[in-house]
Amino acid sequence: MGIIKLLKNSLIGLLILSAFLLVSCSNPRNNSASNGNKVNNQSLPNGDSTPKLEETISQTTNGNPSSSEVITDIANWNHPVKDVLNKYNIRIMKIELLNNKQYPIFNVEFDPVYRLDTQGAKYFDTLLKSIASANGYWNFKVVDDKNKFVFDVECNKEKKNVIEIVVNGKSSLLKEMIDYNGQMVNNWDKATEYLTKAVPEIKQFEEQLSKDSTGKVTLTMRLDGVPDKYSDSQYKDFYCIYVGENHPDHTVRWNTFYVNEDLNKIMVEGIITGDLITLEQWRKENANKVSEPSKAADKGMKISEDEAITIINDLIRENKIILTQPNCEVQNFGTTTEDNMSYYIIRIAYIDPNNKEYTTTLARYWVSDTTGEVFQEDLWTGNISKVSFD
Repeated sequence: MGIIKLLKNSLIGLLILSAFLLVSCSNPRNNSASNGNKVNNQSLPNGDSTPKLEETISQTTNGNPSSSEVITDIANWNHPVKDVLNKYNIRIMKIELLNNKQYPIFNVEFDPVYRLDTQGAKYFDTLLKSIASANGYWNFKVVDDKNKFVFDVECNKEKKNVIEIVVNGKSSLLKEMIDYNGQMVNNWDKATEYLTKAVPEIKQFEEQLSKDSTGKVTLTMRLDGVPDKYSDSQYKDFYCIYVGENHPDHTVRWNTFYVNEDLNKIMVEGIITGDLITLEQWRKENANKVSEPSKAADKGMKISEDEAITIINDLIRENKIILTQPNCEVQNFGTTTEDNMSYYIIRIAYIDPNNKEYTTTLARYWVSDTTGEVFQEDLWTGNISKVSFD
């Protein structure tokens, strides 16, 4: 009797357990990470939620992903994401489709001008959010093996937004960079105030400009860069402040000053070499020149400043120079001399729509004042190379 009772109880328990498992397995809302339904839910158009990014990444790296496909024929691949990447002038190498072809990995090559610093952060943030929209807010990854960038992007399909961007394994890095940059920009007025007090030559130059032009030419000061602790540039500790002449249709650089974040150090960019020199050295080298308008250096040039700007604008119009950012402006950055040759320095600047006083240099070109030949300056090394636009 004891054995029969035990078997009976065991049978009842087994029936109850089987019924529970049957209900649990047939419930379409069971998205627990343990059985993988949350990950597989990404392939279901009517799923309740977008899978967590770490679960999607795990699915793409564990064993055999479901329904994987690799697209290498980029010319015949058509998708809204392709339009975004082409707009940003990004080279598409291949696309890997995982998880029932709902999780794409875009293998690309970025323009080398974009680094992982605060200037690049805005670019990458805007780009990735544009890709997310074009991709219907499915999770995705962007990989650039050449420049060593990996962006994992988690989205919310229902709310149509980006939840998180992981950069090279670090969460929220782009937001951190952009917030830091905003803090630096908000403090630039303190840097200019410190500069004008510490360098009275600026006031002298302003007075001389007004006198020589009967008030038609005024002084301009603009922010060309802010401290960037994420950068490896030699200027990463400084506010870069352009000081020059403001003409009705263009500006001419007089000098560029660098003020450190602590507001206790000023450096000056050498007009010819581009190297940073101390304020004391700059004063010695310009003892009798600081009050002279820099426009005097333009005498004898065969190509005018406006013509040099037109040369760069024409190259942009012909798509020989590609602008990958909105709100760009072509500006004269001054003049310089190299190997007894004179050049106009023309820069392409990004103008922050929320703060037009803040500009970022995207590229600098040197235009020969005699031949009109164009050379490009490497913003990181300072090297100059002739550009062929054939």
